[in-house]
This record gives sequence, C-alpha cells and structure tokens, in this order.
Amino acid sequence: MMKIPFQDNRSSMNLRWTDILKINTFRFQELSELLETCDELGKDELLRLKQIIEKKLTLFHA
Repeated sequence: MMKIPFQDNRSSMNLRWTDILKINTFRFQELSELLETCDELGKDELLRLKQIIEKKLTLFHA
C-alpha cells in the first residue's frame, strides 16, 4: 500500500483532509499516552489543563 505524505507538494503545500485526520489522530494518541503515564501532575496543573481543554472546546463549538 502506498503511503500518502502529510504535505501535498503539488498544490502549494496544502494539507489534504486525510493528512489532517492522521495528524490529529497522532497528536491525540501521543497526548493521551503521556497523560496516562504521568503521575507527577498536581491538582493545580490538572485544573489548568481542564481549563485549557474547556476553552478549546468552547472555541471549537463557536
């Protein structure tokens, strides 16, 4: 099977929707694994992280 590159060099470096989906999936998996294995975050850091996620979700739905 031929791999599709992240960058589409044929049309001024525009990303394909499949590239965006792959990048988002990769970022989610990487972040999810980091959070699952991290036991050093304190209450303040977790609350700040929650605020950042809520802000992103609010802006996403707006």
